[in-house]
Amino acid sequence: MFTLDTTQIITGLLVAAACMLFNRARGSRLYEETDSTEAGRLVSMGLMALCVGALELPDWHVAFELFCWTYISLMLWCTPAWDKYWSEEIGNDPDHSRLYGLACMTARQALFVPVVVGDALILGHLDRAVYAGVFVLMGLPYYVYGFINKAHAVEFSEFTDGAIIGCTLYALTL
Repeated sequence: MFTLDTTQIITGLLVAAACMLFNRARGSRLYEETDSTEAGRLVSMGLMALCVGALELPDWHVAFELFCWTYISLMLWCTPAWDKYWSEEIGNDPDHSRLYGLACMTARQALFVPVVVGDALILGHLDRAVYAGVFVLMGLPYYVYGFINKAHAVEFSEFTDGAIIGCTLYALTL
């Protein structure tokens, strides 16, 4: 049976919390500290990748490979625009249904798959590439929060997706 010790649980929670904050920073242009969406993405995804790479220290080689791949692939994931999809999904688009938005956002979140598969390959745990299936959950927060609080649905969803990302990437390193 697979069990986690206290240190692993605390580390996982810290990685999830950091990724939550960094993903929201990405979406909010570093918490409104810059006007540049690109700067928010570059800094936030770099910090997420740094968290994941640091998990493999003191093996600097693997940590560096993991950082580089995670950074590049997270940039692939976060760069294509998705405002149209979350707008449809939370109910702000009269031309499309919320379910249409959910389907589009879920397909859009498939860009997270290379992050997980590449990290699993670098870590020598290709069997863990199945964790990439988590992308199907990453569109759901926008849909759910659109019902709960439309005004804050995007920010709540960015926090939630950040936690999903953090937990998934941490699980790869176990």
